[in-house]
Amino acid sequence: MTGLTELHRHLDVSLRLSTLLELAQERRLVPTSTSLDGFREDFVLREPMRDLASVLAKFTLYQQVLDRFEVVERVAFEAAEDAYQEGIRAIEFRFSPGFVCERSKLEWSDALDR
Repeated sequence: MTGLTELHRHLDVSLRLSTLLELAQERRLVPTSTSLDGFREDFVLREPMRDLASVLAKFTLYQQVLDRFEVVERVAFEAAEDAYQEGIRAIEFRFSPGFVCERSKLEWSDALDR
């Protein structure tokens, strides 16, 4: 097999920025007038975070939009597609059902069973 292999990518925070914005706007978590460029300034990490609490706080929005099986399925497909576009041909995604289900109230069975 040619191409790269990645052994550890967090699916639950591998959303395309445009998908995160779309889902957040649908749920009225950010204003519908928010532009992708403005959103990028708020959500793209550009420097090391101070501590784990700061990192986890940055990802609260991700938790809130992963609220239905269909959304998790879409995010997984897009993450695999993006990895392929990066030249990755084998990838291991990981996710934390506790992280995904904590704020969105997605049922663990929907996060795990399918």
